[in-house]
Amino acid sequence: MEEEADAPLTDLADFCERSITLKESLIGLLLSKLTLCTPSPYQKKMMSLPWRAVFTTNFDDVAERAIEGEKTVITPQAEVKRLQAGKKVIYYLHGRAKDIIEGSVDPSLVISETNYLDLKTRNRDLYSALVNEVHAASRIFFVGYSVRDAEIASRLFSIPSLHQKSIVICGPAEKKVAINRLEKFGRVFPIGVEGFVDALPSLSEIIQRKSEEDVLSYVKRVVPVAAKNEIESSDIESLLLAGLFNYGAYAAQEHSQDADSSYCIKRSDSLNILFSLDNVNRFVISSDLGNGKSIFLEQAIFKAHGLGYEVFKVDTQLPEALTELDALLQSEKKRLYIVDGLVRYQKVVRHIGKRLPGNCILLVSSGQFLDELAYSELNDQLGGVTREIDLNILTASELSAWDSFLERWGFWETRIEEAPEERIHFLRERCGCENRAIVLSLFRNSNLAQKIESIVSFFLNNNRQYTRAFVAVLINSLCQRHVDWSRIVGWLDIYEAGFRRQVLASPVRDFMAGSKRWYEFTSTELADHILNSYDLLVDDIVDVYTMIVRETAYAANDPRSGFDSRENLKELMRFRFLTRLFSKQANGVSSINAVYQRLSTVPRIRNNDQFWLQYAMARMEVNDLDNSEIYLGTAIGLANKKGMEYSKRQIHDQQARLLFRKNKLKLKESEISKAIELLTDLLLERSVPVVHPLRSVTHLLAFLEAKADELRPALVVELRNLIKLMREKVPEGRLDKSQKGETEYIRRSLRDCALIVGNL
Repeated sequence: MEEEADAPLTDLADFCERSITLKESLIGLLLSKLTLCTPSPYQKKMMSLPWRAVFTTNFDDVAERAIEGEKTVITPQAEVKRLQAGKKVIYYLHGRAKDIIEGSVDPSLVISETNYLDLKTRNRDLYSALVNEVHAASRIFFVGYSVRDAEIASRLFSIPSLHQKSIVICGPAEKKVAINRLEKFGRVFPIGVEGFVDALPSLSEIIQRKSEEDVLSYVKRVVPVAAKNEIESSDIESLLLAGLFNYGAYAAQEHSQDADSSYCIKRSDSLNILFSLDNVNRFVISSDLGNGKSIFLEQAIFKAHGLGYEVFKVDTQLPEALTELDALLQSEKKRLYIVDGLVRYQKVVRHIGKRLPGNCILLVSSGQFLDELAYSELNDQLGGVTREIDLNILTASELSAWDSFLERWGFWETRIEEAPEERIHFLRERCGCENRAIVLSLFRNSNLAQKIESIVSFFLNNNRQYTRAFVAVLINSLCQRHVDWSRIVGWLDIYEAGFRRQVLASPVRDFMAGSKRWYEFTSTELADHILNSYDLLVDDIVDVYTMIVRETAYAANDPRSGFDSRENLKELMRFRFLTRLFSKQANGVSSINAVYQRLSTVPRIRNNDQFWLQYAMARMEVNDLDNSEIYLGTAIGLANKKGMEYSKRQIHDQQARLLFRKNKLKLKESEISKAIELLTDLLLERSVPVVHPLRSVTHLLAFLEAKADELRPALVVELRNLIKLMREKVPEGRLDKSQKGETEYIRRSLRDCALIVGNL
């Protein structure tokens, strides 16, 4: 093919695909030129350093052969999750010529244009690994790489932090135009591979730096901030609307002579428990969405600084972060370690908890997930005796502080004419003593409502091209940022620069001045309020949410990401969360089922027992009991594959409810006996929060009302024993983990059940 000598390789490869002879010639050429390559001394030295990961778009094995010692090679045909600690990892993004020799049927070499167009779907795992590694890295080096691959460049460009931590090494002969283009990705050094290697530190120097405690790249040291001279209304709006806590404003509140709640409501009683160090130094802060966990953590940081503690935040599970923690935890200094998310960061919580010195404190936040976690499991998670601090209910002094806060900033409006006692009565009775309810009341009835209206109108009416991006912001806030915004930008192909300009040109700018996290312009409470008070397109919510969950599933395949995507995936798929997301929609349940239907097309999600459990719950909501039963059976099957130690209690709980509902229509006594057996086991299991199996009383009562006259004596005896056990498990006071009014409802329903079976 001498006459085609100048043709691009991509075109030649496409041409060769049409002929078996030419294809074999191309493969022979690749094998002779791109395998068993000899790396140069400079390449060997470069690869000898402890890089966290190496990515290459080359097909040759130069980089691989330059690595001495154990290594893991990942190609498009390899399982990304099969990684071992301590081995250097090299990723072949476009395939590896050596795979042809090693017998791979399809080495997935991206040579032809046709191959390249298939990249997005065929190499999804590798690209997820690339994005995860970029997020995890403290420094990124592009060596001799032009970044001209559109698929790779688009993914990298979606990561805001890329430029500030990237260094681009190019040849000394590069022209100004080429260098100007590369500067979009990072700081450019036209020194070539040789110059780069000469500038690198030696391995011994790197090890020395890593041993120095003050050099932290992954664990975040939190330092005090000077108090503001004055608390401004913009500080209040930022706090209430965006959930952005201003340390300086809180310091100003605490340093004032009367130390009133002029900035935010201080949770004094809970803070005093935290720092009493009464033989307990592990704490879990729990509350429902919007009831103040994040703000409490910030208040704890301020108090810790005042008591002489050093404070560190951990928001990653990278092995490098665990190494830094090991050095920190060896110190005798008083330290407070904060992890905002027990579900997301279980591994790092365990790591700290097992090594926590007696003079240090571990403070972890958790949401509704804690309802399903037994006390013994909680102690195991945190490595010792743990105390839970529940922030859901405000104390009398905190309600009084709310009254003062609302009066100070004019939020009471016409209610200001009422006596303080009447206003506090409103907060107690109408708002249920909950932070979230008070804030939502402000969103509906104060001057904040006008600001919210203008924000929503800006996106829904004036800038509809950014409606999906706006929905993504709301979902990200509502799910408490289970995923990074930069990942969402890439997944949804959001034009971030344009969206950012629109945000800062909108009414949002009034309370976002100086904020680096410009995209966090809604708090959890505000996101909840907007999603359930305004007419957003249901299709947009379904599309955006499904994309976030689906891509999280792909990210979950990378064990090195430092981001517990598996646990995040479990949380994102929860039926309870989706009922909140779609609670306003008239067709909310059908929207939830549309989400699950779309997610069921993703293999990694289908292989998750939690997905089928949540899908079954969604089908029960629309009385599709047949499919619900099938999905619960699938969940049990997948859970059984995980071994005897894997807990199936949530699935068994839902199975019992389903069987009562199903048999209300057509009685099959063996199924009722099965439901009784499942509930009895759950009630007798000490590690299970008893409120969950007790909630089945709703379906038990409905079943008895429909089928009591058809029951045989033996089954009546079984039911009497179950009801007796359930009544014994209800305490005189409030059931632990129960919702407002739920204990009394359960008690009353059990009494009605007992009356029915007592008359049989």
